[in-house]
Amino acid sequence: MVGIVGGTVSGSSLSSMVELLDREPWYDTERYERGDAGVALVSHGAKDPAGRDASAGDGAAGVLHGAITNRAALGLEGPALFRALVDRPSAVLPRADGPFLAAAVDDTGERLTLATDTLATRPGYYAETPGGIVFGSELKAVADRLPDPQLDEAAAGDLVSFGYVLGEKTLVEGVRALPPGSLLRYDDGEVSVRRYWSPELGRASVDGYVDDTVDRYRTAVDRTADTLDGRVGVWLSGGLDSRALAGVLREAYGPFRTITYDSNPSDGSNLAPAREVADHLGVENSVVEMRPGDPAETLGKAIDATDGMVAWHVVHNPGFVFDGLHDAVDVILEAAPQGELFGEDIWLHNMMDSATPAEAISRSFPHLSAEETRAVVDADVDPEASIADAVADSEKSTQANRVQDTWFRTFLSNSHFRGNRVYRSQVGMRVPFTDRAFLDHVGKMPHERFRQDTFPLSGGRVPRAMSPLKRDVIVALDDDLASIPYERTGVAPKRPLALHDAAYVLKHLKWQVTGRPVRWLDWYREDDRVRETIDDWLDRAAARPVLEADGVADLRDRLRDGDPGALAPVAGVTSLAVWTERYLD
Repeated sequence: MVGIVGGTVSGSSLSSMVELLDREPWYDTERYERGDAGVALVSHGAKDPAGRDASAGDGAAGVLHGAITNRAALGLEGPALFRALVDRPSAVLPRADGPFLAAAVDDTGERLTLATDTLATRPGYYAETPGGIVFGSELKAVADRLPDPQLDEAAAGDLVSFGYVLGEKTLVEGVRALPPGSLLRYDDGEVSVRRYWSPELGRASVDGYVDDTVDRYRTAVDRTADTLDGRVGVWLSGGLDSRALAGVLREAYGPFRTITYDSNPSDGSNLAPAREVADHLGVENSVVEMRPGDPAETLGKAIDATDGMVAWHVVHNPGFVFDGLHDAVDVILEAAPQGELFGEDIWLHNMMDSATPAEAISRSFPHLSAEETRAVVDADVDPEASIADAVADSEKSTQANRVQDTWFRTFLSNSHFRGNRVYRSQVGMRVPFTDRAFLDHVGKMPHERFRQDTFPLSGGRVPRAMSPLKRDVIVALDDDLASIPYERTGVAPKRPLALHDAAYVLKHLKWQVTGRPVRWLDWYREDDRVRETIDDWLDRAAARPVLEADGVADLRDRLRDGDPGALAPVAGVTSLAVWTERYLD
């Protein structure tokens, strides 16, 4: 997996950390050692040259995994960036935009810096050791430097309950995840971690809010386009997020390739709208077949790429990702989690009508209860405690702001951005949403007007078709794009939201009669290789000390019966079993 490693390690110790990063034949490595410390970067070689940097000079050396989109404006080209990260990171980082994980070391080897971007789009892990500090973008590389790495049971509970690990904990005790917008400093034996950026939260005026959103969104995509080189691709569904991204990127960059597959939902409803969007923009559109590939290999690679910190079921099309994406494009852009930033993350009912911020978050993100989790994980684990711990780290005053702040710090980095490491193992990737001005603006969303709500009399359980802001933005961006039907509803976005709501309800009623396609569940029931691989992993999971054999067997029975609710915990259990078997045993 492309990324970085480093710390108070050098020579063979640094080499062993580099070797633990998953390898593809085209990867390149650059490394610097200063005194007893060092940093290294594994990159895509000739692909995506603007998506990385490694340089030395002026008393420092460093590596950049990703891109700082306003780097030239900051006057930090070449080694100047890494000198600034060593000498004055608190002055530089709050001004930096773009998706990145950066590390730097001074020429004495006694001062090191590790920094995530505003959303931690590229994970960074670290651990204090008897020899100082080690860090990297892969958990296994950091865990390997511990004398006796052990499983963190609370993290295991999160993975089974949520499908990902929450907060700063990881699957390994003693290894922490560096939060979004955070800075780790090692200075002459002392380690400190602090948050250098947090979004401005509040309530902006409704008047002009959509136009300001469009302006800031265009700026964020424009800056991202300036860092692109080579064959660029965009995941294009029939939804609103990817068509908005594609529309603005077409203006800012020029032609590119769009890639569509039948997913979310897997009923073919997104294929025709995606073709219409591509035709309108004058860009190539390729529909790729949904296929699991060899599941033992493709899912195993996905578990390695995500460090087992995200359940494998989030990988939509592993057959293409691991045997086609690299040959198709050099850099990929994905619209997720744009919808969440536009108000489809935490429903208005949950945010405003819950007793506490923790309850609002708990109601917003599906997960197993403590009792259900402990039926599978043989430990005193509680997913609600993980949520409460995350909320406790927020210093915001109002409930809405504490909910948003917790969400910014925890949920995007822990789920979306760990999950898309599967794509980044094959090609370069950009995330436009790390732009500070854009994030500050969506942080001030007038919730009652623009956040997704639920249907009246549904008790907050049935959401409306989309957030009003998401609809209003696409209408303001391009009237023609707003005339192409939305895949979730079959209705053009420019039509009233009430029509979308009605169509959305009818579609869900249809699925209650016919059943909603769930790709991995269908593959499990229809593809012998998928079923045999997952069953084998479940057998191995049931034998692990931290997992309850009876609880694992119950999950298998539910999966065989076609229960969609069993897929995520099965994926969590097997991701946990496979990763710990490979890297902790």
